[in-house]
Amino acid sequence: MESHSLSKKIIVKRGIYNVAIELSDVVLFYSESKIVYALLSDGSKFISEVSLFSLEQKLNTQCYFRINRKCIINGNYIKSFKTHDKIKVEVVLKGPLQKDLIVLVSQKRVAQFRKWVYTL
Repeated sequence: MESHSLSKKIIVKRGIYNVAIELSDVVLFYSESKIVYALLSDGSKFISEVSLFSLEQKLNTQCYFRINRKCIINGNYIKSFKTHDKIKVEVVLKGPLQKDLIVLVSQKRVAQFRKWVYTL
C-alpha cells in the first residue's frame, strides 16, 4: 500500500450538494449496503462516490489503514486496541461527541495492522 496522493481534502456528498471536507476530520470511511460513508469527528456523515478500494489507493497510508473489507480508519483517532477472539484485533476509536466506536480488524489484516499502528 503506497500513498499516491497526499491530498488534504476530499469531495463528498450531502444530499444534492458536493462538499469538500478535511481528511483530518474523517474518523473512518465505511461501506454499508454498497454505499461508502465518511464519518467525521463532529458526528456528521457524508456519502463518498469513491469506492473503499479507490480510497485505499489515494489516502496517505501513514494515517489511514483498511482494517477489513468494509472499513478504513484514521490512525489519529485510535484510542486503544486489543486482541479479540484470539485471531482478530478490536480497535476503539475516539468517535463523535465523545462516544467511542469499536471496529474489528479482520484476521487477514492483523499482522499488517500491528506493523502500521506502531509507526503512528
